[in-house]
Amino acid sequence: MSETYSSLCILPWLHVYVGVSGSLQSCCIPQIPQKKLSETTPSEFLHHPSMHSIRRQMLKGQWPEQCLPCKKSEELGLASFRLGSNQLFKEEFDSPRRNPSEYFVTLRSVDLRFSNTCNLKCRSCNGFSSSAWRDEHNLIYPDFPVDSKVLNLDIDLLEKYESLNQCISDSDLSGLKEISFAGGEPLLIEAQYKFLERLIQMGRTDIILSYTTNLSRLNYKHWNVLELWQQFENENLHLSLDGVGEKGEYIRQGLDWERWLANVQKVRQLLTHVRRDIHFVVSVFNILDLAFHTSEIIRLNIICSDENGNYPIGFTCLDWPPYLDIQVLPSDLKTEAKNRLYEYIETSRPCSSLKKALHGIIQYMGREERCADLGASF
Repeated sequence: MSETYSSLCILPWLHVYVGVSGSLQSCCIPQIPQKKLSETTPSEFLHHPSMHSIRRQMLKGQWPEQCLPCKKSEELGLASFRLGSNQLFKEEFDSPRRNPSEYFVTLRSVDLRFSNTCNLKCRSCNGFSSSAWRDEHNLIYPDFPVDSKVLNLDIDLLEKYESLNQCISDSDLSGLKEISFAGGEPLLIEAQYKFLERLIQMGRTDIILSYTTNLSRLNYKHWNVLELWQQFENENLHLSLDGVGEKGEYIRQGLDWERWLANVQKVRQLLTHVRRDIHFVVSVFNILDLAFHTSEIIRLNIICSDENGNYPIGFTCLDWPPYLDIQVLPSDLKTEAKNRLYEYIETSRPCSSLKKALHGIIQYMGREERCADLGASF
């Protein structure tokens, strides 16, 4: 790609993120609300001045402020949401570069966050993202309290829409290529199941379904999500897991490792067409044994390699809360973590994408020495 388009992401041309509060954003990364779903529709939001500004900056080769987290990941050699999205929409990706003035802004993808309902209390999470976290959140962050344990899409929407699963119009749904669901935990959110039933009734089982899920539950009320997914042609499961076995259960409080493995096995057996990948949040909890966790994921056949032999394992280096950031570790533990990762790279010879990511994590860890400032907090 030319330098002019090195920051280009296809999402501002076709995608809208709908947050738990009803906020509308360019994607899930920036956390900079730009509009509310109670004020405008997702398709109208694509033409909002803020979205025009993002597109103009990208076509000039500039990185918009909202997109700097992806730039940071890519500079470390890690996969980013931008790169993944450009791959998912690779047919559409070249169009803005070839004819930027002629490429139509059209809603093709929506990321829906109906609720923060979640059954896990991950140690790096917060009350806005997990209902299980509310009490601890208000103790740790009294200046930023969460008023309600369960946060749902803005109640004002119920005056505009018959139900939450109607917040995307039939006309918009008819043109969508992909819908993403996250939470909270989407498999515990009723509106998500009703939305799937609506898609089935409309005959839109060809739409790409993308889930960010802890996969700890496959049944909710009278629904079995596997039975619903079997009716769709194209699904991506982004499995959130920060460690295997007891360490995974410790980091993600409420996780039952054996039950999780059983759920993965059911998906493998019943939904052979579903693509699975794993995502780790790298923190002080798992950096010292990160090599073990990644190798176990491969050994247990939880994911499959692609045609190039690369395994779909992604990493995000946690930077909030800051006291769990791997940069806060004292120098001796950083050296130990680095040596263990280098040993794994040399002896196990992981696939090229994993090797590149692990080098990026080592680079990030050594960028700053924050132990003096934050070590006491940890």
